[in-house]
Amino acid sequence: MSTGLVEPGAPAGVLATVADREDASLIVIAARGMGAVRAAFLGSVTTALATSATRPMVVLSEPAELALAERASGQRGTTA
Repeated sequence: MSTGLVEPGAPAGVLATVADREDASLIVIAARGMGAVRAAFLGSVTTALATSATRPMVVLSEPAELALAERASGQRGTTA
């Protein structure tokens, strides 16, 4: 398995390609729960990967409490 891999391209496509190349048995990805409106403008790597990956996927979502606290504080992606 590769570590420290950096490849150019659209994230979903690169993830699917690398998973195939590395013969991954499972893809695990997190969904940030941006909502439909923000995802439409920003794109959704998780959604795109789900439609292009040939490997099984597990999508993890952040705990609701963390999401609410981050939204209230205006911070995103920071954990204690």
